[in-house]
Amino acid sequence: MAALTAVFWWALASAGLMVVGGFGPWAEVLDVLTVSGTEGDGWFLIVGGIAAACLVIIRHVTESRARWFLIVSLVLAVICVLVTIVDLADIEGMASGEAALFDEAVSASWGIYVALIASLSLLAAMIVSLVQSRGGAPAQAAVVGGPPGGAFSPHAPAAAATPAGWYADPKGERRLRYWDGAAWTAHVAD
Repeated sequence: MAALTAVFWWALASAGLMVVGGFGPWAEVLDVLTVSGTEGDGWFLIVGGIAAACLVIIRHVTESRARWFLIVSLVLAVICVLVTIVDLADIEGMASGEAALFDEAVSASWGIYVALIASLSLLAAMIVSLVQSRGGAPAQAAVVGGPPGGAFSPHAPAAAATPAGWYADPKGERRLRYWDGAAWTAHVAD
């Protein structure tokens, strides 16, 4: 299993906080009654947070380089950001609308703010993960034995710090590709 990275923990914490925010109070009425996120769209955050966490964990445990895990998690984060923004605007609209019976009787509560910040944080973590997974130089890792390299065909920018050797294919395929110390070659091994 690969080492746990800061982005992995960032994404997992963000997804967990999305769930907490989804269960938390989203609105208060007259500072007496609270409306939980589970009484409305908070379920989007709970399901989205759990699904994103599962995808991040599965990608890590299987050591998959497939980017679809990250893309689906990013889409879930975008949906959750939009849901919280719309609901926050609705709550604020109730408090200050022209037809409001009780001006400022309805106010947003901590749950919706936690959900919004956590969704934005997950979105940022997924963007960072996607940028990191674009297929640059391989991470410093143990070199796996394989057939010798041959003709040169670059597929990624050079990285002088990584020694030549056989590494996981940057294209996300379950095979090895030879890194010549400066660029990826056309040579692969299963």
